[in-house]
Amino acid sequence: MKISNEFKIGFWTIIAILVLVFGIQYLKGINSLRRGQFYYVVSNNVEGLANSGPVKVNGFQVGLVRSMTYDKATGNIVVEVNLEESSLKIPSDSHASIQTDLLGTSYVVISLGQSDTYLQSRDTIAGGEKAVGLLDGAAPIIASVNEIMPKLDTLICGINTLVNESKMQESLIEINALTQQLNTTVALLNKYLKGDVPEILDNVNSLTANIDTLTSEVKDADVSALIAKANSTLETTNKLLTALMSNDGSVGKAINTTELHDQLTATIASVDSLITDIKEHPKRYINIKLFGK
Repeated sequence: MKISNEFKIGFWTIIAILVLVFGIQYLKGINSLRRGQFYYVVSNNVEGLANSGPVKVNGFQVGLVRSMTYDKATGNIVVEVNLEESSLKIPSDSHASIQTDLLGTSYVVISLGQSDTYLQSRDTIAGGEKAVGLLDGAAPIIASVNEIMPKLDTLICGINTLVNESKMQESLIEINALTQQLNTTVALLNKYLKGDVPEILDNVNSLTANIDTLTSEVKDADVSALIAKANSTLETTNKLLTALMSNDGSVGKAINTTELHDQLTATIASVDSLITDIKEHPKRYINIKLFGK
């Protein structure tokens, strides 16, 4: 039997199409030749989720998202997942959610329950809500950063303008010169202090030691006896002053009356008169002294 060229072309075209379809499915991660379990997840938000998206249990990928259809009656999206792990059983109280990684890619996460009864293929897994991810929590922060960026750019431009001004450059040069002068001054102070401070400290230590010694001596001394002697001396002094100021004694009369003063004045006047007379008549007194016999 002779096979026509048209049959050959059609046969190989079909083979090529099948290889192409299976190859595309394989590249998507779908093994069409391997039987799996199909389940449904109903969600109201599948943002970031795509066909062939991963399905994970405890962080391990167990299947892929096969398809997504819109339910007009409820307004939800029905996600069909294919679990390639045929040995995996889904408890009836399991929960499914849609999560998003840092790159914005969404995937289905199945949290296995503890029930003794299991879902059958084509059953619906409860849940389906979209979990709050890191990017969702960071959205307000990103918005705030976007608001700050123009202000920060304006601030940086202002700083650049200020730094590039000639007056600013002159001020920086003056500050640098002042810093150098301060460094020189500090070096000189350190030099002087290294020589003088130890001597000063030695003197202070010596003074402190003397004060400690004096304090110890005062502490050990008989303070009561010293005070008693001081009181006795003060009493004697008071009595002496009282006697001197009294008119009963000779000293008191001499101090408190004018009699002694008058006598002294008269005596001084007589002596002065005598001296004056000697000056005026010296021979009279010399003769008396030489030939008085």
